[in-house]
Amino acid sequence: MSRFSQTLQKLFDNTELFTRSEWARFLGIPESSISEWLEDKSLPRPDLIRMTIDLVENSAEAKKEYLNEFEGMTNLPSAEISPLFHLMGNTLNDYMNETFMDLGRRLRNLSVSQQIKVLEKGCIGPVTS
Repeated sequence: MSRFSQTLQKLFDNTELFTRSEWARFLGIPESSISEWLEDKSLPRPDLIRMTIDLVENSAEAKKEYLNEFEGMTNLPSAEISPLFHLMGNTLNDYMNETFMDLGRRLRNLSVSQQIKVLEKGCIGPVTS
């Protein structure tokens, strides 16, 4: 198990927020996806990593000591933390920043008023006036 997978497993299992099936429901994915991530068979999308980190950071009930461990590897060379480094870019931080680049690409195709609504509501999808 890679350093990335071990640290992710601690966020899922040791923060005492959810069971694995509850994490899957929260993230909107099959539970088998979490197993694949922890077995280094695939990588979570950057937005799902961010959702996980944000929930742990902002939850009064969560054990937060694993956040420092996760954040400690964000700028390490991805080859040091995962066998799937070729899918990550240079670092985990680079990989997670893809979420923001994707948001920028989506916003470019919207009018200014639609962009404001997306940013205010915090979601991407059909925007009504």
